[in-house]
Amino acid sequence: MKKIIPVVLVLILFIGCAGRHREHGDAPIVRSGVLKQGIDMQAFLDVWGAPDKTRVVTFTEKDDTISARWTRFGGSFLAGKRDKSFQQWDYDSLGISLLFDDEALASWITDKTTAELRRMARPKPQ
Repeated sequence: MKKIIPVVLVLILFIGCAGRHREHGDAPIVRSGVLKQGIDMQAFLDVWGAPDKTRVVTFTEKDDTISARWTRFGGSFLAGKRDKSFQQWDYDSLGISLLFDDEALASWITDKTTAELRRMARPKPQ
């Protein structure tokens, strides 16, 4: 029993630290006004709140290759054409549009400076 207590305490400490780290995520980066690819969309919700508008944008990539797929039941040839969907978040009130690929920032459009983006952050929760 005495051996189990330290193990349980370490496990609780580990889970608590992991939960706190996950809670903050990329929010400090957004709060600093820096934008870079790969920032999780939750960070923008934490720092700027919900976007004014959202939509799904689909791009069609044309490729000159042909791919083949074979299974034991037969095969198929596919011409090189793929659709790729992104989520677009528009923060009209902040003057910024964000494009996400699988919940990670892929691109953005804004004329705001890093200092201006830093000032737009909501206060940190206490």
